[in-house]
Amino acid sequence: MSHAHPDNFIKSGFHLRSLLSVAIAGVFTVTALQASADMSSRYNDNDGDMVADIPADKSQWVDPDTLIFAYTPVEDPAVYADVWADFLDHLADATGKKVQFFPVQSNAAQQEALRAGRLHVAGFNTGGVPVAVNCGGFRPFTIMAAVANSVLNRMLARDVVEPSDYESIFTSETFPTTAYGTAHNLTPELQEQIQDAFFSYDWEGTALEAEFANSGEAQFIPITYQKHWNVIRTIADVNGVTYDCD
Repeated sequence: MSHAHPDNFIKSGFHLRSLLSVAIAGVFTVTALQASADMSSRYNDNDGDMVADIPADKSQWVDPDTLIFAYTPVEDPAVYADVWADFLDHLADATGKKVQFFPVQSNAAQQEALRAGRLHVAGFNTGGVPVAVNCGGFRPFTIMAAVANSVLNRMLARDVVEPSDYESIFTSETFPTTAYGTAHNLTPELQEQIQDAFFSYDWEGTALEAEFANSGEAQFIPITYQKHWNVIRTIADVNGVTYDCD
């Protein structure tokens, strides 16, 4: 991996906005910038919290016998099926539902599954959250603790990269990590049960703890999209990002 220094970027004619874009591109995929302040007309946001409301019409509520859960696409989905197995058992106990792990192969597949109603509970990566919120009715309510370099910390712990392999060229405002939430049209009772399952989960001794504890993410903490994704929306606005959900 090549080394870079901020002065090199400045001497090359990059101004601060371009430098910010370069830094973000090094952390997120292209979908990280596919965000918009405009929500699809399929959803309502009467309370102004920037996420889709639960439908007022009860006939639109969904109460599936089996909950489909998907974690943000990773290089080896089968490994993460095992990592999440104990939590999904806990989720099943908390909701009285069967729970199935859905090993998505791409961000686009995960987004489409949500939008099509084939996905009920999910973890979307940082940049994919605004797309899921605005285009798929995603209602995020929790993250694990903290900052985007948690991925780097896990790679360092596994000796995938060495500290000498890279150089930090910019430190941004704190970024949220993968957000976990529900489809907007699950029954209110079921959405509450799912939230309770996340916050009541005992991490100690689990595969989930073993996977994420090295990056300080051995707990679920409450968040709101409106507050915690403000920095991501700001970057999208600066870059003039728009997309058509409908």
